Amino acid sequence: MKTAAHPGNMPDLCSAVESRRAAIKAGIDIGEQCLALFDNILCLDHQQSMQHVV
Repeated sequence: MKTAAHPGNMPDLCSAVESRRAAIKAGIDIGEQCLALFDNILCLDHQQSMQHVV
């Protein structure tokens, strides 16, 4: 039996790949949001430290 060549299995494989791509894209999006947030925190810390100097 050649189950791998059966066309019925292809949609499952395709959806698995698509969901993995979506998860990776979501992970990248979350990572960029975290970096942006981290940058904002650094900027706020820098502004506060400058205020303390002045």
